[in-house]
Amino acid sequence: MAQPHSFISLKEKIKSALEQSKPLPNGLKKCDVKYKTNLEENDILIVGHAYGSPSREDDGKISPYLTKFLEESKTKIKEVIFTGDVLKKPSPERWKLFKQEMEILGMTVKISPGNHDVGKGDNILRDIFDQEFNFVYPQIEQDNDRIIVLIDSGKSSGRIDVDLINLLEDYESSNKTLLIFSHHILRPDPLGVA
Repeated sequence: MAQPHSFISLKEKIKSALEQSKPLPNGLKKCDVKYKTNLEENDILIVGHAYGSPSREDDGKISPYLTKFLEESKTKIKEVIFTGDVLKKPSPERWKLFKQEMEILGMTVKISPGNHDVGKGDNILRDIFDQEFNFVYPQIEQDNDRIIVLIDSGKSSGRIDVDLINLLEDYESSNKTLLIFSHHILRPDPLGVA
């Protein structure tokens, strides 16, 4: 499958800039996320595989370690972005319990769903997720400094379509930090080498 030209162009610009350790074109910067040992007021927490270890017995909840961390840090966390696999085996009841837990903690939640959350393609898990959350993807939020894009990669197994590439390239020229969240690695041809 041929890769869309615009994606190759953007990918090559970024790859070349990283290899040369020079600033990226159009003011883009290399992602250099620092490990933090303590939170500051209004931090955003990014969590993947919130249900914990695959070997953990399924109790329908997020990891008890994550729950404890959220409880201890709730006054400093502005919002939580889940990058998929929030629950191991979701159901309407389990999603309702999850939403109640987040509400009790006062957490604003965003989700880029994973295969455990919505399955693959159209199916009953996706129907349940859509009923509970009513999110529209790609979900895009902007403020003065950044653009946040949450993607439902389960519908396409991580394949990027041309419309999404064009959308992301439209934001490339802005001076804002572009943050893209997806459960799967995004690429133009997930079954090929790209």
